[in-house]
Amino acid sequence: MHTDNNLRNALRILEQEAKHLPKNISKTWFSPELFHCRSERSCDYLQEIQANLQKLAELNPSSESATWLANHLSEQLNAFTQAIFRAKRPAPAVASKQKLPFDEQQSRSQSLYAELAKHHEYERRLSDNLRQAQAAADSASSSESHQQQVLLCQQRLMRCQKAIANIEAQIERQTPKY
Repeated sequence: MHTDNNLRNALRILEQEAKHLPKNISKTWFSPELFHCRSERSCDYLQEIQANLQKLAELNPSSESATWLANHLSEQLNAFTQAIFRAKRPAPAVASKQKLPFDEQQSRSQSLYAELAKHHEYERRLSDNLRQAQAAADSASSSESHQQQVLLCQQRLMRCQKAIANIEAQIERQTPKY
């Protein structure tokens, strides 16, 4: 039940963010293992998440299928969050007329990749924290503090994923097109 509320809260946040998405997105952003939907419309993926959330509400919370579906929904929400940040990524800037020397470009590139690796490690740890918070909320009896902790972990993970998307955009802008 607690996970159900946490997932509903996360879905509400994503629905607000998704309003700013373009109607069409790349379906390659979503793993076929996570989504049955193969659409290029963002609303179709949200509808699948909502349908799964409804199914979860109808299941016995202590059943294995409810646990599996809750984990699956969490993964779907994370994937959709990443898609939102990819879609919001700013368009690559027009290359400036003054190029940096090769050594400076290489140094900048190396620092961006190091920063990206560091943020991927943060993302992994934040995902672990989120799973632990969800497990604690599932095992606790109607504790508002556990639900708040899960929401806080989800928000931290979303901010980290946004930072990763920004770093990837910087790398993409810096990579020469041949």
